[in-house]
Amino acid sequence: MELDDAMLRLDGRVRIEQTRMMYQTPVIPMLNVLTAGITAAALSRVFPPLVLIGWIAAFIIVAAWRLYSWRLFTRSDQTVATEQWRHRFVGGAVATGLLWGLAGSVVFVTGDPGYHVFVVFVIGGMTAGAVVGNATYMPAFYGFALPAIMPMAMALFILGDSRSVEMALLMLAFSAVLAVAGRNMHRWIESTTRLQIERELLIDRLQHATETLEREVMTSRDRETTLQDITAALEDQTRSVHLLNGMVQRLQEATTDQELTEIVAGYAPQIVPGRPGALFLMNNSQNLLTAIASWGDATGTRMDFPPDNCWALRRSQTHFVQADGREVRCQHVHPTFSGSYACYPLLGRGGIVGLLYIEADAAAAGHDDAMNAFAGIWGWRWPTTACARPCG
Repeated sequence: MELDDAMLRLDGRVRIEQTRMMYQTPVIPMLNVLTAGITAAALSRVFPPLVLIGWIAAFIIVAAWRLYSWRLFTRSDQTVATEQWRHRFVGGAVATGLLWGLAGSVVFVTGDPGYHVFVVFVIGGMTAGAVVGNATYMPAFYGFALPAIMPMAMALFILGDSRSVEMALLMLAFSAVLAVAGRNMHRWIESTTRLQIERELLIDRLQHATETLEREVMTSRDRETTLQDITAALEDQTRSVHLLNGMVQRLQEATTDQELTEIVAGYAPQIVPGRPGALFLMNNSQNLLTAIASWGDATGTRMDFPPDNCWALRRSQTHFVQADGREVRCQHVHPTFSGSYACYPLLGRGGIVGLLYIEADAAAAGHDDAMNAFAGIWGWRWPTTACARPCG
């Protein structure tokens, strides 16, 4: 079914191109007028002047109509009404052939064989020219040749003398040769046009396939880049988990605040690289948080402050503030600090036991698995060492 549709579309393109070629030579109607004028001058001794003038005027009218049709065709959408334009062209060819057929009446006007031979020569020449001009569409050739040749041939047969019959037979034989030549030329034009259109369609398909392949390659590259990013993120996450496990093991073995401070200060920069921060612990009275470890250049926060100074501790959830955002800033953050930061509450079985403070950019803060995991370990770890430091 798809093959049939493709063939129908191809045939339609071929018809359109053939119709365009039919209207490519608007000079042919004018050449017919010129040739008719020369013929009328040669026949002026045997035909009345008014008859010849009327004959030439008819040629001019037909030529003007054909030129008008050519003008309309060149200014129209040539991909529609193809059959209509073909019919108009055939009509012009038939009208021109009929006018040349009228020249065959010379047989009944004069018995001079010289005029007969002259008219046969002219009609034969115009028919030969029609092969070149109308072979693109054979109905146009037949429409010109039959009404141009048959009247003269029939008139010669009517005369009946041997010379006239021989001339008539020669005209018919010559016409048959021209018909065969026109048919061969038509087939060559049609096959050449079809091959050209098929080549253009093939080029379009190749270009479309190339563009599709380029898009697929770009998509593949994007996928490869995304996969590389995911792989790198997984590697970073694996590394962070490995570091967290190492820190947890050491935190479980810590017995003093000094050891706790050293462990956190050593591991935190590796778990959240490039992000300054600090770890705060709550005193037993639950009224003051004190920094037990810091890394990087965490200058955005005070090192001790009451719990109600931090929105993360008030809401018991992560509080992130962008540098240019409208989120309310914590009171423990210095007013002169204009960067982004995130506060992670550290929850134990008895409630809030501390705070993890990280100075981070907008893309990472609040969505960083390493920081969330870093904060999450305190939910099960801190109570085991709650008394490792002085209570008070």
